[in-house]
Amino acid sequence: MKKCLTARVSRTVAVPRWWEVARLGSWAPVTRLLDVVVAPASTAIVRLARRYGRSLGSPS
Repeated sequence: MKKCLTARVSRTVAVPRWWEVARLGSWAPVTRLLDVVVAPASTAIVRLARRYGRSLGSPS
């Protein structure tokens, strides 16, 4: 880690491609579209997230 911070030559870090898609969520037309698509599925999404959370907490 120390070598990275004190190196004379800087290195660029690639941004994952999915971040580009995630940034689209801040654009107003995409935000409205996400609201229309995600709102009806919100109950199912919450249910899946809770089930996944419980599976993480339980020993296998």
